[in-house]
Amino acid sequence: MTAWFSLLFVFIVPTADLGLRLLGLPSAAVFAGDLVLLAFGIAWPHRSGWRWPGLRALTPAVLNCVALAAAIYVLRACAFRFSPFGENIYDLHYIVSLVQAQQWPAAELWNPGSVITHYYYLGFYIVAFYTRLLGLHPGIGYALFLILIPVLVFANYWAVLRGAFVFRALAAFTATFPATGLSALVASGALPIAEHLRGMAHVRLPEWADLATGGWLAQVASGDAYPIESLAHLIGWLGDLHPPVFTFLLLAIVIGALFGEVGAEPHVRGAVRVQLDAAPIAAAAVPLSFALNPWTLPCFALLGAYAMLRRREAGDVQAGLLGAGGALVLLLPLLLSLDLPTGSVSLAWLPAERRSTIPLFGLVWGPLLCVSLLLALLRLRLTMVLPFIAMVVGLEILLMDDPYAERYERFNGVLKIGSLALAGWTAAVLLLAARDARRWLQVLVLTPLLALSVLQLVDALAPSARVPMRERNWALQPQRMLQREDHRELYAALSSQCPGATLERRQHNAYTDSPLVSTLLGWPTYSGWSAHLSQIGAMDEAERRRSDAMQQWFERPDAASLRALSIRYVLVDRSLGWDARTVQAHARALAPAFRFEQVSAAAVTPVIGYFVASAPCVPDATAGAAPTTRSMR
Repeated sequence: MTAWFSLLFVFIVPTADLGLRLLGLPSAAVFAGDLVLLAFGIAWPHRSGWRWPGLRALTPAVLNCVALAAAIYVLRACAFRFSPFGENIYDLHYIVSLVQAQQWPAAELWNPGSVITHYYYLGFYIVAFYTRLLGLHPGIGYALFLILIPVLVFANYWAVLRGAFVFRALAAFTATFPATGLSALVASGALPIAEHLRGMAHVRLPEWADLATGGWLAQVASGDAYPIESLAHLIGWLGDLHPPVFTFLLLAIVIGALFGEVGAEPHVRGAVRVQLDAAPIAAAAVPLSFALNPWTLPCFALLGAYAMLRRREAGDVQAGLLGAGGALVLLLPLLLSLDLPTGSVSLAWLPAERRSTIPLFGLVWGPLLCVSLLLALLRLRLTMVLPFIAMVVGLEILLMDDPYAERYERFNGVLKIGSLALAGWTAAVLLLAARDARRWLQVLVLTPLLALSVLQLVDALAPSARVPMRERNWALQPQRMLQREDHRELYAALSSQCPGATLERRQHNAYTDSPLVSTLLGWPTYSGWSAHLSQIGAMDEAERRRSDAMQQWFERPDAASLRALSIRYVLVDRSLGWDARTVQAHARALAPAFRFEQVSAAAVTPVIGYFVASAPCVPDATAGAAPTTRSMR
């Protein structure tokens, strides 16, 4: 029943809560609806005869989950930072927006005056729901979910594995952090790559030959760059809570339900073994996957169809339709409120020159192919593996052309579907081997896959583990996200000020443009991540114009334009390279409407500080309502 309770608490209850809020119900009615749904969800398994397992049965699972959570926490203590390749601040700004929301749809923190209808944000709302419920700061909720997601994935696989304690623990660990065949090659140095790319290289298809620095494998690996991700990459290295992270958990729930159905969870009432019906869970995951990340819909649609049709029983089809229909009803308010881009993904045959060569394909998927062949020779039923093999083969036959991917047409297709195929295929072969009574077979299947996972983790996380003890920070406070000294000083200075809309200077790299200080303060800002928001398509031109206007202001200060946008603060950090003379020139141009407040006490240039409106502060209900500045210290 681990799969059911994970689905209930992580996906169903927060989805229902969001739907009720979007329908305009008062908070008391939303809370009552959540409680009714939760009570029904908890009671349903008991009506089928399930009972909570005893302490003796739960202890191994709890100990393993605690150990995994502690290990991830230690790694995050070493390096809880925003990766330049990640989308951390982009994710966090949605979570902050949803936590602070007073009306629905929620106000967009990075585009004051607009609401969040332009993005599939269900995963972010899950974090916001529990952050708000527990009274946490969004930055702390973000950090805790980085730990919680892989622990829940591990728990779902542990629950349906059988065998010795050590085998179950290592197999669940491998299924949680799967790796391709490239992991060993990159970690061993057989495929040399640029050092700053080590965190990504082992989780990608070898079409990234343009990034390889030499070696014979660089000649085999040719083509464009299309990464395959895993939780080790997303959470361990990037520290992301982007929508694909939640689909890994949803996948573990579906696979756990499929394997738990045949009696893998031996909770017995009398002489009757309680079995889990996988069809409604797998089918409910289909609409949920679309709300989490539409790119993953093909994967879950295939698994849902498999769950309903594999036994050729009408009851499975009916249960699946009920599960999908129930999930769709919960999601309907969210889906009706979305205003997603008009562009769509088109399907076409993949040209032969774009397909992976046989050596290339073997380097990536070879270990899983060999293990699957071994299981087939021993006459184990591989029907659970076939959907994932179909996904991998399908990526070499069909092109899912993303209109916003420009020259990287295969990027999102391989990234989202290939990554889930890797995770599902790895988990399926491990679970099939665990079901077999032969110990030697379990060891033979686990050993190579575990080795790949360990090599991947060591290669990606070793730099973080080598951080000196004195530089590690064991707290979860959000200020750790402010890596630069000037951002920390600005944050500290503004924490006690009256909340207000900001204009924040961003770094020059287009992909990492991020208003860190404003987001952590929970204040609306006009300096949102236009480079990524423009990729949504529907906001493309508007975001480009807004970005240009914001950047031009720092060249030609204009108090009237700031007042027109109700901007109260303009944050000046060291990346501008301003000296005292430049600051004084801007101050004269903005006086008397704005005054400059120095933050850095250093007499040398460049200086940092902020311009603040001279008018008395009138806090707006949408500006910094939550989190409070007090809770952020």
